[in-house]
Amino acid sequence: MKALLDVNVLVAHAVQEHEHHSRVCRWVTRLPARARLHTCPFTEAGFLRVVMALSGISFGDARQLLAWEKDELKTAFIPADLEAGELPEWVRGHKQVTDAYLFALSQAHQLSFVTLDKKIPGITAI
Repeated sequence: MKALLDVNVLVAHAVQEHEHHSRVCRWVTRLPARARLHTCPFTEAGFLRVVMALSGISFGDARQLLAWEKDELKTAFIPADLEAGELPEWVRGHKQVTDAYLFALSQAHQLSFVTLDKKIPGITAI
């Protein structure tokens, strides 16, 4: 499996108090050894924003937590190299734009898009 991780997956894995922490950790432990997980600028920036808001930690601490998370999951980085015009046709509202972008980005890089949101067509839901 090669996959782009959504913000919610990264946050749930890193934050023990997150309601889906155990679920995501179990999913990670079941991954085959050859699995390759990825982040991108959107997922990394989203992680920083959410972790700082949820935990009240400083930007520096959030960056350290992100670095730990990336090391723990052995992630690779992909660029956000799609234009907005390349979003899938299923977008119906403003709340779907980021997920649609990440989904399209994952497809462009031949990756699965892994998220906790089960409403997105064609994704891998945890």
